[in-house]
Formats: sequence, C-alpha cells, structure tokens
Amino acid sequence: MKFSILIANYNNGKYFKDCFQSLLSQKYQNWEAVILDDASTDDSVEIIKKIVENDERFRIYHNETNSGVGVTKNKLIELAKGEICGFVDPDDAILSTAISSSIEIYQKKPDVVLTYSLFTKCDENLKPQEVFNGGKQIINQSPYFFNSPIEIAHFVTFKKNIYNQTEKNGYLYENCRRSGSLSENV
Repeated sequence: MKFSILIANYNNGKYFKDCFQSLLSQKYQNWEAVILDDASTDDSVEIIKKIVENDERFRIYHNETNSGVGVTKNKLIELAKGEICGFVDPDDAILSTAISSSIEIYQKKPDVVLTYSLFTKCDENLKPQEVFNGGKQIINQSPYFFNSPIEIAHFVTFKKNIYNQTEKNGYLYENCRRSGSLSENV
C-alpha cells in the first residue's frame, strides 16, 4: 500500500529539515513525499531542494502564484500516487511510527477511511510542551465528510479513492479561502 505524504509549503523552508528527518525515520518505507510550494517569497524552495536532493521519493512542484493552503492541498491530492494520503506541514515532525500506525489501521479495518493523530505542541527543539486535546472522532455519513477537518488535528490520513468520491462544497471552500478563517480546510 503506497502512502503519499503531502506537504503544502509557503515560506517554511527554514523549518523543513526536522520534517524531512522525521520522514526519513519512518518505519513504513513504501511512501512518497509530494511538496507543493505556494509561491514562497523567501528561499524556501532552494532550501528544500538542497535538503531532499538525491532522494527520489520526494517530488517538488510550484504554484505560479500564491493560491492559499486550500487550493494547494487540493492540488497535492491530485498529484499523489499513493492509495493513502496524509498531510504534514513543513514545520512539523511526525513520530517514526506515524505512517505504519495508520497503515495498520487501514489493513485491519478496511471500512476506515480516515485516521488522525494526537497533536503535541513542541518548542523550537521539538521538545514536547503539551498535548492538544481538541481532536475528536467525526461522523462520516455526510457527503461533505472531507470538508470538516476542523474536528480533527495534526497528521490526517485518508484513502484517496474515497476522497475522490466525496462531494466538494465549492461555496464553503471559496468562502473560507477568501476570508482566511479556515485556511487549513481541504
């Protein structure tokens, strides 16, 4: 089962090294990382390219103009080759078991279509500070299931084929993107 790690970047190259190291430490090895830069105004792209050089699992793309995180994440899903996708922010790190834990759930429970992790707030040295307890199980009977990530936190993974079957609420998406109030929405 191929896993696509999806990374939407905007001016976060200076933090990417820790993210990169956390991906290299993954116990599950059948993964790719797809990075889409959203027209960064700093040297993020150069930094990221230098960090990932010679690792063919990483593919880097660029938005010609800044499109916002919602548009960028939707494009990342389209670019993904994996059966399972998961978003990781370029300034985040995930535990070495993050992908394997998700894959294990999908293999044991074929009806599961989405997993998510706990979110631990860390300092600049990745020393844990506190666990965010805002995440909770979400009801998945809605055709707008993937339009409600406000209910979940951090490392969200999902079956790409199920995502592709969901209805997309264009009005909600455009309204949120323009206002910026729900910038993490897919």
